Amino acid sequence: MITEDTNKEGYALITGASAGLGAEFARQLAAMGHHLILVARREDRLQALAAELTEQHGVTCQIIVADLNDEDAGKHIADSCQSGGWTVNWLVNNAGVAGPDLLQDRDWAAQQTFFQLMMLSVADLCHRFIPGMVDRGYGRVINVASVAARVPRSGGCNYGPAKAYLVALSEGSICP
Repeated sequence: MITEDTNKEGYALITGASAGLGAEFARQLAAMGHHLILVARREDRLQALAAELTEQHGVTCQIIVADLNDEDAGKHIADSCQSGGWTVNWLVNNAGVAGPDLLQDRDWAAQQTFFQLMMLSVADLCHRFIPGMVDRGYGRVINVASVAARVPRSGGCNYGPAKAYLVALSEGSICP
């Protein structure tokens, strides 16, 4: 659960917003009166969620269709926000997948795509939006991690290390 925040200016940008935890983050932030920028690959689901949240909570919902597997997605998202005049005061990096199992089970391109989604896109979005938050003197960042960041497991060779990266990024760079 997200705790109440009295600053309702700007937008909360949520990646992976079309389902699961991303949709739940959107619902909780909308219930607190935050306007939203919903980001995911599936436009139909984003449209449905935006309609639901606008109707239930009276918030404005912007939609950006983007695939964070694409290394240019962060630029596309930031450019869309800038051209729309949408100030991002909340950044919720939630998009993710379980990933390839073992290194020897997939070709290297699949591993690289996983790293792009789970780590590089998060760092890219933080790099693009945190400076504005600092300049305005206000901002919130949620990087969705997992207990897997601290507990290695058999199989899923890169999921835990990817989540460990998010924890280290959050603790060491964003909130040192």
